[in-house]
Amino acid sequence: MRNYLTCIALASLALCPGCSCGSKSESSSSSSPEPEKLPPPVRIGVDGGKIERGSARIEFPKGALGREQDVHFYEARPRLPVSYKPAGKPYLLLAEQATFAAPVKVTLPLDIGSLPSDVKAEHIYVVLAYNGMGEVLENAKVDLEARTVTVMLERAFSLASGDAAGSGAGPVLQPAVNPGGIDTIEVTPRIAWCAAHGLEKADVMLAKGKAIMKLVRQNYDPLGMVNLGQTTFTFKPMNPAWGGLTTGANSVEVNSDKFLTYDEQTQGSVFMHEYFHMLQLKTIAQNVRSLATPLPGDYFLRGKTEWLKEATATWMQENMSKADAAINIPRLEPNFCYIPLNGYEDSTKGNPHQYAAYIFFSWLDSMYSSRQVIARAWQESFSGKWVQMAGLEQDAGQGRGTFNPLDILDHILRETPDSQGRQRNLREVYAEFLLHYGWLKDFAPLKGNAQVRSVLGAPKEITLVGDKTTSWTLPFEEGGKRVTKKSETVTGEGFHIARAFMIAKGLKGGEKGDLEVTLKLGERGDPRDSMIVVFPLKKNAEDPVIGNAGSPAKIRNWHETNGAIVWLVDMSVTGQAGLAVTADVKDGDEMSFVLEPQIPKEPYTETMAAHAGFMLSFAAPAGIDPKTPEGRKQFDPIADKWAKILENERNDRTQWIHLVATIDGRKQHYYGRIGNTNPPALSIFGGKFQGRHFPGRGEGHFPRAGALRDLPRDRETPRLAPARSRRLDPAEDRRNRGAEGEGCRA
Repeated sequence: MRNYLTCIALASLALCPGCSCGSKSESSSSSSPEPEKLPPPVRIGVDGGKIERGSARIEFPKGALGREQDVHFYEARPRLPVSYKPAGKPYLLLAEQATFAAPVKVTLPLDIGSLPSDVKAEHIYVVLAYNGMGEVLENAKVDLEARTVTVMLERAFSLASGDAAGSGAGPVLQPAVNPGGIDTIEVTPRIAWCAAHGLEKADVMLAKGKAIMKLVRQNYDPLGMVNLGQTTFTFKPMNPAWGGLTTGANSVEVNSDKFLTYDEQTQGSVFMHEYFHMLQLKTIAQNVRSLATPLPGDYFLRGKTEWLKEATATWMQENMSKADAAINIPRLEPNFCYIPLNGYEDSTKGNPHQYAAYIFFSWLDSMYSSRQVIARAWQESFSGKWVQMAGLEQDAGQGRGTFNPLDILDHILRETPDSQGRQRNLREVYAEFLLHYGWLKDFAPLKGNAQVRSVLGAPKEITLVGDKTTSWTLPFEEGGKRVTKKSETVTGEGFHIARAFMIAKGLKGGEKGDLEVTLKLGERGDPRDSMIVVFPLKKNAEDPVIGNAGSPAKIRNWHETNGAIVWLVDMSVTGQAGLAVTADVKDGDEMSFVLEPQIPKEPYTETMAAHAGFMLSFAAPAGIDPKTPEGRKQFDPIADKWAKILENERNDRTQWIHLVATIDGRKQHYYGRIGNTNPPALSIFGGKFQGRHFPGRGEGHFPRAGALRDLPRDRETPRLAPARSRRLDPAEDRRNRGAEGEGCRA
């Protein structure tokens, strides 16, 4: 039987057949290579220029570059290409400017001696490759007599890029060849179907491919994304780890060695995944072509754009094929939220994070239409339709705005009401995702999945990752002194759990106290971009307390717990330095109290009151009788202290609301609080609630019945769903509870 806390060692998982990018390849020698003696860059200005390296050359026409800059163009060290067969040497092309206002002419030499004796010009093409995976460039002109191939470039980065371990760097331009050639077997206005020359059962693959593409178009055409025009699907032998590979904005290769070994659902998932890659790449190509400002040469690093390709293609694959949960569930690991959402890993891991990131869009789909959000995200990528910083050029240079998927998602969510009518930001949505992925596990495809339970744990069971967790005991002995405080400073990377803390209770004998966890930021930190989530541990992990840099998270009566788990969460786009977490055990007086809601005379149906009346009664600590003069003398200072604490916390953190609905003919009352946290937390309770931490003043010291508290105007107002739906939240297991029912946390 599993306890509430499990520390694990992570193991790699193999890639599934439907993945397009990333697989293990043979690693290079372990010995350190000799450093390359590289030619210096050439300075080229707006009037254009030319660089020649033997029979290889690149020619910049006038106006191609927006300013004078360094351009690197030279023969690169040969590395293992994994998605094409070389027909010549690779040449690195790196400019400070990655997009050109006018096409640049590149001529590369062919290694005729390495080509088949019967090679034809149509067998040869050029790839623009990154880490061994290349985009097939269109309209290559091959001159077998001159032994050259020439292409025109509008950009110096590959659309179809990936990461294959040990295969090197980029971007490089390299001639490539299809040994034996490719035959065209059928052409329609939308698709050219091709196969490796002499491929067995090509006709069977064609029939299956045509049937699948009818379903693909039925799913993708309604999204209204870019028109691909005519595309090419080619069946050919490939790397055995792959089911398919997108080689450009209009071309996909399907692994003929494996395609017929798949069941129909897996065959469909290959096409669903790779077709969406074409939509992505075509959209980027069109948007980049119309940009009013050039991209910097390292744009993909500045904006961390690559993760979105695989995350969204994998979600589309699963959502549309209706069969890939079994394939994609194994991608999910307990450390997922400890890696930035936009993290991009190479395939030495075996299960790159960017594929597992599909699960975030599964959560998003519980509140929005992920299809529509994803389609719009790609339509806005590299579009420059809006700016995040001072202007478009600064956005491009800093990798922000439409050049950063996180900014794009935030922009879309702010403009798109969710299923409850709320317009929220990415921080709030991601914060909820953390709780529902790492704690509740209550959304599809996680809910009720035995495979998920074996890896992530049961609902409300927290699995910590050993190398991402700090263990503390509070209080503790040090140098003969009793120490109550521990601190640690962490640097985050954005949208992830930067650090977890496992805090054990170190109180002795009759010691009592409260645990306060505070967060301080560096000078440039934004309080809205971070939070702390504290789970009190009793028999199991309990509902968390959420705080941020402006509001500590407090666990009352630390002595009644078995400890706590703390998540330090960075929700910034670029990462925050100097996130300082402090946990401190402070003296506290045990105080019990009862919240007695004041029921309005007129019920509200399918809506909520903008205020709530309540009364808070204190109970005196054991051994004190406030009815006697001596007891009152003892009780007054305690009540004063708690009244002040609770009043301040009410002002700082919480407001109460009252909801009444008529459901199946029965009147239901709900009482909740809107927490001034990041994100705003909404807790709903049914009927009278007894507890240890609620806002208000003690009746025993400050009699105050029916105190009226207006909801703050800067808080969003959740909406109660239609009465018979019995739902306050789209998550399937969040139910309205009756007047005597238990509370549920949204």
